[in-house]
Amino acid sequence: MVEINNKYNIQIEVLTPLSIGGGSEKDWVSGVDYIVKNDFVYKLSLKKIISLGYDVNQLSTLFVKRDAGAICRILGDHLEEVTEQKFSNVFSSDNRTGNDIKAFIRNQLSNKPIIPGSSIKGSLRSVFFDYLGGNEKNEKEVFGNMKEGNDFMRFVKISDFNFEKTGLVNTKIFNLYKEFDSWKGGWKHS
Repeated sequence: MVEINNKYNIQIEVLTPLSIGGGSEKDWVSGVDYIVKNDFVYKLSLKKIISLGYDVNQLSTLFVKRDAGAICRILGDHLEEVTEQKFSNVFSSDNRTGNDIKAFIRNQLSNKPIIPGSSIKGSLRSVFFDYLGGNEKNEKEVFGNMKEGNDFMRFVKISDFNFEKTGLVNTKIFNLYKEFDSWKGGWKHS
């Protein structure tokens, strides 16, 4: 008997740095959410800082000023204890852009980073569109019409992909776009 629903477990291998943003309000701000010391980036935990009895009024003034050096001096030897996550430092003194660290989208229950199933499905849709002649045909010819209920991608369900951990990578963004019949591009942050 032929089944309508089949479930496949797939494994994803990420070949290049990948970022699926969790929203700019969740980005890590230097001197507030994280500090860089020696060869490490320390993601601070406000809950841990408070539980160790640090003066919140004094620290909040430093957070407003984004004074990572002063915060580091106050926390002193307790830096590891008030750290939520610790990463190898990817910033060199001559390569620091001053930008915030972009937050990766996370599972709200486990707090682990994820690639949403919708992002994977969108990527697959782009590949299928190109493979099935998308350059010569429009989207409705390739996939069907969502309003008429015959878009074959509506039958493809993809779950979120969960990661156990992430790392930091210092990157620059290159925007590539097609203008008329030629490709153009440039660096986002010269």
